[in-house]
Amino acid sequence: KQWYQRRVRGNLQMQCNSGQYNSLATLFLQSPEATVKSLLHAPIERFAWKSLLVFSSIYFFMSVWTYGLSVPSGLFMPSLLTGAAYGRLVGVLLHMMAPDKISDPGVYALIGAASFLGGVTRMTISLTVIIMEATRNIT
Repeated sequence: KQWYQRRVRGNLQMQCNSGQYNSLATLFLQSPEATVKSLLHAPIERFAWKSLLVFSSIYFFMSVWTYGLSVPSGLFMPSLLTGAAYGRLVGVLLHMMAPDKISDPGVYALIGAASFLGGVTRMTISLTVIIMEATRNIT
């Protein structure tokens, strides 16, 4: 087993047959923290590119709509989650084009989450510390 297969919990089965799972249900029905963890650490075959495209599009427009309302709502987790989903989508698509050169789309999810969060909140130094803590790697 790889290291990421031990740390990520299983997918949500919903109404699927035994041994099958619903990747959109896994993305939408988990907590945002568990979804970010799944996007960063899950194996490459866990999420199809179509599921990632649907999830990132819907979550982006829901975040924009919620941010435009005059109600108190969070901006940190939705932007982190949208960026991670978009980055994972780019990583999966690049892996489909060049499977021998792209091995882990979780790296692209991390870069996407950091870039999207940096663009939305404009906090670059704090974001660098957050990403270093998330990866547990200083070098």
